[in-house]
Amino acid sequence: MKAPDRPSEEWPTRSIEIGTAAEHLVCCDLLLAGTVAFMSSAGLPYDVVANLNGRLIRIAVKSTLRAKPRPA
Repeated sequence: MKAPDRPSEEWPTRSIEIGTAAEHLVCCDLLLAGTVAFMSSAGLPYDVVANLNGRLIRIAVKSTLRAKPRPA
């Protein structure tokens, strides 16, 4: 999926939707790996909370539309 060259009226909404989808993917990956995880409330500085060995770990999820080039 290619990001638009110019910002549009749809761009902020789409960006929020992509960020929310990324948060759900992280939570899902943790759950599928057998870790207890759940989404946090909106407005908090973290997006997902996971229970690792009895400790609650706060996770901030970052997402992007484009892959960043990796050095060879």
